[in-house]
Amino acid sequence: MINDVVPKNNSSYYKQLETIIISLKKDMNENIDVLKNNKNDLTTDKITQMMENKYNQFIIGVQQPILNYITSSEERLTTNINIIKDNNNDTKNNQEKINEQMNEFLKKYNNNASSNIGKLNEGKLFIVLNNLYPNHEIIDCSNKSKHGDIILRRQTYKDVIFENKHYTSNVPKEDVFKFIRDCEEQNSSGILLSNCSGISNKNNFQIDITTENNVLVYIHKAEYDEFKIQTAVNIIDHITTILPRY
Repeated sequence: MINDVVPKNNSSYYKQLETIIISLKKDMNENIDVLKNNKNDLTTDKITQMMENKYNQFIIGVQQPILNYITSSEERLTTNINIIKDNNNDTKNNQEKINEQMNEFLKKYNNNASSNIGKLNEGKLFIVLNNLYPNHEIIDCSNKSKHGDIILRRQTYKDVIFENKHYTSNVPKEDVFKFIRDCEEQNSSGILLSNCSGISNKNNFQIDITTENNVLVYIHKAEYDEFKIQTAVNIIDHITTILPRY
């Protein structure tokens, strides 16, 4: 019963209760021996009274250690709850800081995502063109207005403007108009590359010739394929050689 009420790991309270019980047993035995030796007093009333007195003393003696144990347990429980509460508050505050930092990062990422993706894809095309044309000038024009993304500049042929798209859906007609406008502004031939999709209102490898005799080529799902890109450049070079103003 003591083990159920006060576990043995609380040794001080356990020993107090054990001492009280041993003392009760000893007192009871001594009193019973006294009554046995004085047979005239060995009556049911005497025994009952003696038992009640010892029981009452036992209850009084046992109550205080148990109350002390319960009080200390409550104090420890309260302390632990407060510690957990403080830890939870610290964790909550740290999580809020992390959330704020993550939100700031996501805001910056969302604001810069399109431009970063565009730069990454332009970098891929830049590498491909440098591999294909090691003796020509490859100019990054992504920061210039009405110049396209990259210009291929050569001594023996006209410049070629490259407009590079990496959309999951077809390139919208607004981007097609912008590509045509840039070629007209620079009076240059051009290639519109859609690396992952088609191009609105344009067939794959469609060839258009402007009023200034500039040649425009449209490539669907180019996927940065060197053969497709080189073929488009060769088409432009071949056609421009037979046009009147070449």
